[in-house]
Amino acid sequence: MFQRFLGLVDMEVLKAMPGIIDSGYVRFDPAVLLIYYVLIMQGSFDDLVPQVCFWRHRIYQQCLSIVPDWTRSPKLTDMDFTAAFLILWMAIGCYDNLSHWNLFCQTCHIANELGIHDLESHPEGEHTVKDDTRRILFWQLLRIECNLRLFQKRPPVLTAKPWNVNLPSVSINGARDAMDATLATICMLHARLTLVVFDCCKILDDGEKTQGEARMSLEKAVQQIRGLLVDWQLEESFEKVPGLKHKMYYADTLVFGYSLIVELVRRIGVHAHPELQMESRRSARRVLDVMTFLGDLESPEPEYRAITLSIISANPFIPFFALRDFAIADTDRDTARMDFEMLSGFANMVMEGAKAQGFHSAVPFAQHLLETSRGDGLHFTPLI
Repeated sequence: MFQRFLGLVDMEVLKAMPGIIDSGYVRFDPAVLLIYYVLIMQGSFDDLVPQVCFWRHRIYQQCLSIVPDWTRSPKLTDMDFTAAFLILWMAIGCYDNLSHWNLFCQTCHIANELGIHDLESHPEGEHTVKDDTRRILFWQLLRIECNLRLFQKRPPVLTAKPWNVNLPSVSINGARDAMDATLATICMLHARLTLVVFDCCKILDDGEKTQGEARMSLEKAVQQIRGLLVDWQLEESFEKVPGLKHKMYYADTLVFGYSLIVELVRRIGVHAHPELQMESRRSARRVLDVMTFLGDLESPEPEYRAITLSIISANPFIPFFALRDFAIADTDRDTARMDFEMLSGFANMVMEGAKAQGFHSAVPFAQHLLETSRGDGLHFTPLI
């Protein structure tokens, strides 16, 4: 997926940078430097050396020091758009919630200034690499906005004005290899899920709908999400595909889909049918189960779980707290204890990973996860 973000980048410039970056006679545009450092950081995920974790954090801090205020730039380019998106992507992966929102707003500003929100009115060509990259980046931004709106109740930014951007022209049947097919599948399914979330946000923002009408609409959305996960055989694909890199894309999509179900049932509230409540609990369990499985597959050692930790950071923690609430309310102590064991194991993985990966800002939150997974009153000893 990462390579698909680089269709707007002059790769020849980046290839020349290692030999001249330390020269005192060359000055690089901030966007070029940011993309260069992000590529270095991305490459470090393949380097299983504990010291690399420290350098990932240093690289990210270096990138933050370079980020310009794009809202004041007199002329913006596709390179700026790519750089802004990539540093936003890094902020999410590094648990930097303080920078996350600001970088998202800046990236949306660039997209709007470049007219990408209205791409189909003036495309360079339907099948050009550049326009397809613009579509990919726009739809990734749209997913981030939907997450921010649904899970954090942020206002619309990218979609504050009408937009007209087609889906990227990816083809599953025309995939060149297994990884290409995986990326095409995930790209299309993410887009479908994002559209469901976009509709849910409109439902929740519609002050004229009655509670009953809103509840019925959200229940229908849950059915749509469930149907997409089943129709696209996401669970089966996650189980069958070989290797960590394939599984990580399916894991991210599974976590996204199940998290949506949990949140929508939470929004329905006490009026949700018991069957929906049970589905929400199963979905919350599955989120934690998928991430724990992926972490164990990546490495038994927390300092090597960079991919798992980045996927966790890109998705909300709503399922964790929802499962805890279900466990607290459960009169079946054995079932509740099983859930608290799952919660504790997940919280411990996040804490160990945050410390090992140098995500210092995430440690207090990870500590909170550990404290809330104790299962007080159940005579349960957490995995600390």
